[in-house]
Amino acid sequence: MKAEMYLENIFQEFPPEGNGHSIPIAKGWPQKGGCPCRGGGIARIPDGDPRTGISNVFLRREEFGGLLFDPRTSVVYSLDQEAYSFLEKLQLHPEDQVLSVADLSKKYGVAANALNVLRSLLMEASIWPHH
Repeated sequence: MKAEMYLENIFQEFPPEGNGHSIPIAKGWPQKGGCPCRGGGIARIPDGDPRTGISNVFLRREEFGGLLFDPRTSVVYSLDQEAYSFLEKLQLHPEDQVLSVADLSKKYGVAANALNVLRSLLMEASIWPHH
């Protein structure tokens, strides 16, 4: 299970507009409930948006695994197949973020040591809540 920063700022090629930035969702980022989407396939993310948690990030499948985009920080993370699959399942059950690493390992069938590394990265990025 591997995850690492891919882009420090997705907006490096998109200039700011007003009090936030525009992201062309049509370029492969799925629209979903809770997304501050506007018409025309554009998501407007206000600067300083306080939302956190796995439910508030975007996942996009790729050949190597997938990408995770955090709209609060504009950071994109690269995920291998195992990390992408785990986070995709966790988005369906965000309440599981409070479970211990041992319980998550059993429930989702992933190695505890690898899960601990992923969880630490996501906690540092404020995507996984601190408990």
